Amino acid sequence: MNVFQMKNRPHFSIGTGGYHFTYLLSCLFLFFGCLHVGTSEEEFPKEKCEAALPECDCEKEYMDAVGLSCLNLRNFTHFSRTLSDGSVFEVNTTYDIILIGVRVLPRGFLNGLILKRLYIDDIQTEVVEEGAFDGILQLQTFRVQLSSIQVADAFETRCGSETPGLNGHVIWSLTEMQLCPDSSGTSLFLVIGFPCVFLVVPVAAFLMILYWTNIKMWLFAHGMTCFSEHIPIQNIEVGILETNQQENQQRLSGTGGITSFPPYDV
Repeated sequence: MNVFQMKNRPHFSIGTGGYHFTYLLSCLFLFFGCLHVGTSEEEFPKEKCEAALPECDCEKEYMDAVGLSCLNLRNFTHFSRTLSDGSVFEVNTTYDIILIGVRVLPRGFLNGLILKRLYIDDIQTEVVEEGAFDGILQLQTFRVQLSSIQVADAFETRCGSETPGLNGHVIWSLTEMQLCPDSSGTSLFLVIGFPCVFLVVPVAAFLMILYWTNIKMWLFAHGMTCFSEHIPIQNIEVGILETNQQENQQRLSGTGGITSFPPYDV
């Protein structure tokens, strides 16, 4: 019995163990190699950005936006082209841009860029030319911390004549709803209205199909004879009979039911 157990007891050889150990090391090496390659491909090109735009500090501040803080920026043509042609970041990158020390914002100075937020936080900014914001895509927030800049005209090309209340006013903090209130209201209506319509219509149709006979009878009872030809006579008779039975039951329940009298003795 002991011999049988010894023969069937599992054993390990040095060669087999070495093979598994080598295989494990190979897998770990390949895993860390792939991890290193993936990390290097996804690494934020901070040095590349700052080399192409020496006036700017580049930071990836959000998962969906690249932060650029630019000082004394002058060549906006080179700036916007460098950001929009994919030479620094991928095309269609979203940007948060802070401009400092910029005196004049020319027409279309950020043409073609997808902006999440634009901040002009320096008192050196003096002029915002008409049409300065032409071509900016998806601008959600624009902020100016300066009381002397009149920028209302710059937004007339973005929203047409939908912002007459902003003419002649200083813009301190401007959101997308304030930039284009009509278009934003339309978008809000579409987002909320369509689900409500698709929810209400099926429910109304279901209830109408379920109670269609009762609805037609009610309309017929109130003098709307245009529905009379579609109502079978049997349904009307059944409805009248059910109504009479309900009235009799209510009358009997109100009087305590039928009173039984004792038999009359002759």
